[in-house]
Amino acid sequence: MVEKLYLFLTVVAVELEDGKKNIKVKPSIGAASFQESDIDVIEVYERARTELTYDRG
Repeated sequence: MVEKLYLFLTVVAVELEDGKKNIKVKPSIGAASFQESDIDVIEVYERARTELTYDRG
């Protein structure tokens, strides 16, 4: 699923006044599950950041 999202988001079509344009984006997608020991969402976020698979930096 992460790979499909990455490929889908790589090029995004936007409508501008002078016509349709394709823009390239570099998404970073990480996955992490919530654990009982987590105190807040920031812990889950930080864990997801460390597990980024498609971080093109």
